[in-house]
Amino acid sequence: DFLLEIRDKNNYEFDENGIYFIQNAKDVRDKKTKSVLDSFGIKALLNCAIFENGVLKGCVSIHDCEKPRYWTQYEIDSLVTITKIISSYLLKMRASERASRQLYIIKNYDALTGLPTLFKFKKDVKQMLAENPGKKYAIIYSDIYQFKFINDTLGYDVGDNILCDFANLLS
Repeated sequence: DFLLEIRDKNNYEFDENGIYFIQNAKDVRDKKTKSVLDSFGIKALLNCAIFENGVLKGCVSIHDCEKPRYWTQYEIDSLVTITKIISSYLLKMRASERASRQLYIIKNYDALTGLPTLFKFKKDVKQMLAENPGKKYAIIYSDIYQFKFINDTLGYDVGDNILCDFANLLS
């Protein structure tokens, strides 16, 4: 949140290594940035950006609230290394979460109609019966007899449209 408050395209940009620093908050001329630094009691700031596909996603920061300071090359290099470790872990987690979501959708929903698969239906029914043991339910099963004939004579695009229209009616 701090980064979002003070980062404005007109205020500052990270260098080619993804570094931005303020050695002395008193030297900051931008009133909004100065105000934010003052509200947090920051005297010096060292940021290392986390980018994903060229888009800023966040940063790892070191703040000195005691005094202005000159950031040494060792401190900068250390922060870059730490940021690379953190960002690679976060990006890997994001990719894993995206893959898990895609696998869940593939496993549980028909790609054409978007309706739940038989696997998801059975899972949902088991859960519903377990949560409501005394309740009675009716299941309606529907099939389009000799649907292959529609695909063979009218084509798969027409067949797909019919299935999608039928799915919309059911929904």
